[in-house]
Amino acid sequence: RQLQWPETVRGPGGSEVLLPEGTPVHIVNWSRHRSPELWGPDADEFNPFRKFQAQELARVGCPMAASTPQSERFSPFAHKPRSCLGRNFAQMEMRLILLYLFRRFDFSLAAPFDQLIGKRFGATPGKDEFHGINRATMGPKDLEHSTPQTWGQRHLYAMRMHA
Repeated sequence: RQLQWPETVRGPGGSEVLLPEGTPVHIVNWSRHRSPELWGPDADEFNPFRKFQAQELARVGCPMAASTPQSERFSPFAHKPRSCLGRNFAQMEMRLILLYLFRRFDFSLAAPFDQLIGKRFGATPGKDEFHGINRATMGPKDLEHSTPQTWGQRHLYAMRMHA
């Protein structure tokens, strides 16, 4: 890829480096995802509870919604037009793993979300109740672009497993 306009980046020691228009660039996600400067001293360790800044998370206003990192420092599949060829395969594998778990275990809502069932949870729940997963992105359901008629047709995902 080539820069479409001049860009100033931070070089070694924090000095500014001007990259002129047309400069070939390559972003190495492997290095970016293991950078102690971006992720802290434990950047090389697997940490599923790694914290993202508030502005890096997509929220839908529901206490049961998961958070989807949308950050310049985190892009495991990159972005179109040159996104990862294996993205769809990896997401299909995740779905198959979930299906296998759903077949083998019983699930129920974990506290405090189990308290939401039976209160106002019906055909048209409010924004503070469970709404579901966006099946295309595997992230939280976007309530701003969905209709109240479809709110009751959601799958549960804030759960705990029972062996």
